[in-house]
Amino acid sequence: DAHAVANNWAPVAYNLCDEPIGAQIPVAVATAKIHREAAKGLERTTFMGATSMTGSDPKDPHYELLQALPMPALTLFDEDALGVIKAAGNAFGYYNGGSRWTFGFYMKMLKDRHALALRLNWHFNVAVGNPYYALDCREDDYCWFNTNARGDMVPSLSFLQEMVPGLNDYRRLLELDRQLALAKKDLAGSPAAAKKLVLEAAIAGGEKITAKVNALRAGAEGSKSPSDVDAERAGLTAAILALIEARTK
Repeated sequence: DAHAVANNWAPVAYNLCDEPIGAQIPVAVATAKIHREAAKGLERTTFMGATSMTGSDPKDPHYELLQALPMPALTLFDEDALGVIKAAGNAFGYYNGGSRWTFGFYMKMLKDRHALALRLNWHFNVAVGNPYYALDCREDDYCWFNTNARGDMVPSLSFLQEMVPGLNDYRRLLELDRQLALAKKDLAGSPAAAKKLVLEAAIAGGEKITAKVNALRAGAEGSKSPSDVDAERAGLTAAILALIEARTK
């Protein structure tokens, strides 16, 4: 961990369990508590576990697991379960559910409203001789990239069709946040009256499209088609360009 800090490496989270059920849960809890103790004082290293929980009933066997894991990664959850994680002082990870929606507006909402720290997904899969090697025989389709005999990285259809459009939405939202912050900083610098009006109009437009996008987070449930948000995607791009123009005039 000290080596990672010294070299400014990205944080790493080691997965301790994968959807434990029944008698597996107390074992996972004990393992999580041991690693929680080991993680004290570490800056770039933590431990996570893949599971699910809805509600906040202390009698739920997953309740103690959410408390013990430094970073529970949930695939099925609600706000009550997220409250259990927050009350325990743990980080929140989001697991599975890779789709056009969960990598876009919805993921940004989780980041802003619930401090999402990590999005767990299969990124790469190494092709091997045994066709039954992959867990559940699904990873070749669900991961982002596979490798071929030459070692080339081959993107999966799932990545190109489902995740890339959502990730592009997320990038637009991040850029809009950045441009809004820069515009507000310029506005605070007491610009000339004419530029102040331009900045104020651009900021109002950016905040309006942000509010409209936030209202679409229910799209993560699959109730909308990609074409349903074409106007909002265009609005995000227009707002970003307007903010850039207002700042650089």
